[in-house]
Amino acid sequence: DNINNKDKNIITLTSIIKGYTENNNENENNEAIKLFNEMKKHKNIKPNEITYSLILKAINSLEILKEIHNEIKNNNKYENNI
Repeated sequence: DNINNKDKNIITLTSIIKGYTENNNENENNEAIKLFNEMKKHKNIKPNEITYSLILKAINSLEILKEIHNEIKNNNKYENNI
């Protein structure tokens, strides 16, 4: 297995977020946003470009959208990937 535990956690959490956002259900979208925010607080697990692209589907607040846009903008690593 070439995937380390950090990557497995990112993949697992991103997959859960994907599941929450697939049905465009407000309650599930809110759960996706909660999980995304918890992920951002974790020291060793940070959202990747896939996570960011998925969470954009769940956002229904311009304020949150601006916040995430600034995160992506300030992280040059994702600038050309999203």
